Amino acid sequence: MQAGPGQPGLVVLTMATTRTLTVQWLKRAFVLQLVALPALLHSFDVVSAETVLPAVGPPMSYRLDAIKLHLQRAPGHGQPKQALAVAGAGSTTLESGRPAASNTFTLSADEVMTLLNGLYHLRFFELPDVLRARSSVFLLADGKVGAQRVNRLDTTACTVCVTLPGYEKCVRYAEGDGTPELEAWTQAAFADALRRVHPTTPGK
Repeated sequence: MQAGPGQPGLVVLTMATTRTLTVQWLKRAFVLQLVALPALLHSFDVVSAETVLPAVGPPMSYRLDAIKLHLQRAPGHGQPKQALAVAGAGSTTLESGRPAASNTFTLSADEVMTLLNGLYHLRFFELPDVLRARSSVFLLADGKVGAQRVNRLDTTACTVCVTLPGYEKCVRYAEGDGTPELEAWTQAAFADALRRVHPTTPGK
């Protein structure tokens, strides 16, 4: 840099000075990038983890006695409903029949864990809240393919809920429209409860 001729207050950059300042600026920028790089990569990791691995389902850790399972089957044509309530501590209530009768029994911690593991294995917490009626397609006279949903009035409506303090997940479906794994789990849970409250008399 040098003072401009005849103008004491004016600073003029020479070509050499410009090159020197440019090199110094690039060095400083490179050092700043090296310092900021770890924090930048960490922010990318956090964003990536949040994007790829969203929080789905209940907390990763909770007390068994804090969880509750609620199952309900409502057959069509006015048939009596069935309801099953399982507390994490083991207290279980089955309501069924007409008039509705309430029967209580106790499950062990291992039996409650078996029910829970069944839900985790079938990815219950990733299912939509309502499983819609299945669709079918048919061929029209003009060669086009039409689609329709199969709605049955005599079907059994099912609801499965898992609740924790501050969390609830429910899935509703009509029998035949749920996932095969969820339908099998629900049927097995009710069948086991019915066997417990109505044991077969030996010899009959």
